[in-house]
Amino acid sequence: MAATPTTPPACAVTALPALCAQWVIDTQRALREASVDLAMAQDRRLVFTVLEALQTRPQAVEAAMHQALHQALSDAGPGATDAGEPSRIDTDLLSLVDESEAEQEIEVSRTVQLIGVQAEWEWNQFQCFHAGLLGDTCLQPESNPWRPATFARALSEGSLTLGLGAEARALLLRQGGAVLAGLLKTFYAEHSARLKAEGVAPLVRKAPVHPPSHTPPPRSDVDVTQPGALYQLLQRLPEFAGQAATRPPSGTTAPLAGQALKLLTRLLDQMGSDPDVQPPVQGLIRQLQAPMVRLALKDPQLMQSDRHPAWRLIHELVSGTAGIQPGDEAELGRFMALAQPLVRQIATAGPTDTSAYEQALRQLQAHQAEQARAALVRHQAQQAALAQAEHRAALLPLLRQQVEAQIALTAQSAPELRLAAPLRDFLLQDWVAVLAQTMADPAEDEASAQRVLGTVDALLASLTRPATLADRERLRQSLPELVQRLQAGMDRIRLPAARREAVLNELMVVHSLHLRAPPRPRPEPSPQELVRQMQDEPVPEPLRHDEAVDTNLGNLPTIPMDYAEMQASPDAALPAPGTAAVPATQATSTESAAEWIDTLETQAWCKLFIQGRWATTRLLWLSDNRQFFMFTSRHGGGMHSLTRRALLRLRSEGLATRVEDRSAMQRAVDSLLGDL
Repeated sequence: MAATPTTPPACAVTALPALCAQWVIDTQRALREASVDLAMAQDRRLVFTVLEALQTRPQAVEAAMHQALHQALSDAGPGATDAGEPSRIDTDLLSLVDESEAEQEIEVSRTVQLIGVQAEWEWNQFQCFHAGLLGDTCLQPESNPWRPATFARALSEGSLTLGLGAEARALLLRQGGAVLAGLLKTFYAEHSARLKAEGVAPLVRKAPVHPPSHTPPPRSDVDVTQPGALYQLLQRLPEFAGQAATRPPSGTTAPLAGQALKLLTRLLDQMGSDPDVQPPVQGLIRQLQAPMVRLALKDPQLMQSDRHPAWRLIHELVSGTAGIQPGDEAELGRFMALAQPLVRQIATAGPTDTSAYEQALRQLQAHQAEQARAALVRHQAQQAALAQAEHRAALLPLLRQQVEAQIALTAQSAPELRLAAPLRDFLLQDWVAVLAQTMADPAEDEASAQRVLGTVDALLASLTRPATLADRERLRQSLPELVQRLQAGMDRIRLPAARREAVLNELMVVHSLHLRAPPRPRPEPSPQELVRQMQDEPVPEPLRHDEAVDTNLGNLPTIPMDYAEMQASPDAALPAPGTAAVPATQATSTESAAEWIDTLETQAWCKLFIQGRWATTRLLWLSDNRQFFMFTSRHGGGMHSLTRRALLRLRSEGLATRVEDRSAMQRAVDSLLGDL
């Protein structure tokens, strides 16, 4: 009898270093072969750049890939949290997914798709043996640490060690992803065979619970949000052809025609059997069918607009449970415990009593709002950090304009000022960031902001040659405090050591020259020069704005600034995938992606591809200018904070979508027309 194998499969663990080394060798070969087929010199140079980097540091890439794989397997060991959903993020830290991280998620997704195309059968076979090894009763691919996404992420992290530019790294990941797919095809097959030889019985794959035909109906040209849309539908259905289907005038109290009542019944039947609606909620819709038909006999407005309280109640029932995952009976049970009595009360209310629907709708919305408030309390530290980040983003262009004006004024009064590139970049980028962070921090007072902005004037003054011996002595005495203030600001934004040293070294050179050189008196400007200086004085251009910021910039030293609201600049986009990755060819335009993001509201259920997997999330909070978004996961308590640019990039690649992209009413209409 064969001995019980260890978990994870020892044979697979020991093979990982060889797999990483083979990837480096095969990728180099693939790049050489690719360079032969390239006609464009620019593309050929790009291949040579990647090939040279890979040949120069092969061990670094191998080590980084192996370390990432080892860490992923360790995290999935005994006592680890469910790998099917992202783990909890410490709310005392701001873990903000920016555009560069979104690009990494896109790269991982593309590599996963490549592996899926080439090694799907071998991966499925390995899953069965791995599940049999663990004694699982069902397959859980998203919880399997050996899934393709684990290897794709290791490849992405390994490529970072080469320090390539964006285009070169994209080329490496494209070529390397195809190589990795081929290696995993062999890897999965070999280790399935080894587990079989060790006596592991594979888990028998079961047929899917849902039939393959469970696909959303195609979108129709009937938009239920438009007034009179249901009467338009009535005229399109063959069973009502030839019958008078006139739409009652808006505001009329005339009873509905018989065919309109039949259409209402058809719609509610369709919504009550919608496979995208939770089964218990389907039952609630069926319970509402008879009361709504009775209501329609007295209230023709029910068929005039989807904003009628009855339709809004059904929408709230469906959307409130749309993202609850199978197996989360507790969450669904809490919702049903509230909703079931409300529906029962409607069933016993009078036929024309719309107030019962309105009351039920208010209670459901209050329940959702209370859930959101409770979640925000749990994550209030991260919400505060995001709000502070939003404030900083609004301040940055205003403060950069402020510092530019200070530099220009100093240059007018001291024409001999020569601001070296490292110092100019430091002032306009790093020190502006220090200013924004100081002003956005609620713990700082206005005096702190004054002191940080005053440091700009002090630094510029220290870079001008002293005019007298007294000026030189004042410079000597002021330098220790100035350097201390600069270092404190650098610490505040965690400025990298290399950039910090470059700035301080440049300052030391300039200050040493000024302290050793004899003073140079400045000639008094003539009246004509004074007039010319006043004429040439720079006037800051007013900025366009979308959001007001509560910092009083007019009280800051040196330059009073016109302060309105700031122009938010969305710049990217995305398409809807579903619950799995969608090829990039299905990506929508930038405009449609931005429009999609602008439709998001708090409590919306979304699917996001983050941390190498699809996560069902709910939008908990978004900033006033829609530049920052905070999503939470129901499983594992995950928290995901994204910038607008990151969400746009994910959406443009089909890696972000609503769980419920159409209302149940719209799906019912689309389904009726799709059956024609």
